[in-house]
Amino acid sequence: MPLFDEPSRKPLPQPTAEDVAFVSGKAVLSLLTMGVGSELVALLASPVAQRRDEWWADLERRLRDLEKRIDGFHLEDLRSNPQFVSTTLQATQEALRTHEKEKLETLQNVVLNVALGKELSIERQSIFLALVERLTVLHFAVLRLFHDPARYFQSIGVPIPTVDIGTKLLASDYVRAAMPDLIDKIKSPADRPGSVFQLVEVILGDLVSAKLITLDVHNNTWVVPRFGGMPSRSAVSPITTHLGEDFLAFISPP
Repeated sequence: MPLFDEPSRKPLPQPTAEDVAFVSGKAVLSLLTMGVGSELVALLASPVAQRRDEWWADLERRLRDLEKRIDGFHLEDLRSNPQFVSTTLQATQEALRTHEKEKLETLQNVVLNVALGKELSIERQSIFLALVERLTVLHFAVLRLFHDPARYFQSIGVPIPTVDIGTKLLASDYVRAAMPDLIDKIKSPADRPGSVFQLVEVILGDLVSAKLITLDVHNNTWVVPRFGGMPSRSAVSPITTHLGEDFLAFISPP
């Protein structure tokens, strides 16, 4: 499906959008054909094509909406924007690999923000897009939690955890208090209770390693850092880094 195809206006030259769709579809299908029989290829080809068509339709709809809402933004200008073309190609390849609605929306947000010129550095853009591909929807949710804990807990109607002087607040406990349904999503099929804690620790470690949040370590466990001037029992402050804030802007709706 051509990205810029619309009967009511003169369409952009088709090769750009079609090349992206063709190359992306070909890249995924090439993975499907490595050492497998034709029956399996035929079984998977249709779902891949459906994902591709739905991705293009949703992305075009959102781009058209931006054109209506934002003065000076024209789809025709995107054909001469190499960052947009590269980002769309990379995001499309990743979109064909996932069925998660939240991940697809995040990838679309990335394309839209690049189209609007909100991230001008190609180096930062490439690093951020690589993080979008590597991290999961749970990573994004935890990052948003730590970006504005007060608003997050208020939105779910749960009191913000507090911590006494001389005690440590485990970051995993903080996450579990904010996301009560998290255990059901990541619990062990064999009902091993420790696996939930360990998996949350992995998610936290990934975010720290990517320099998106700041946590302390105590007894090899991630703990929420304390900040100077806090009273004896206090809500935890935001712990996203400056890079984490920029990354959130990159993956959020424009």
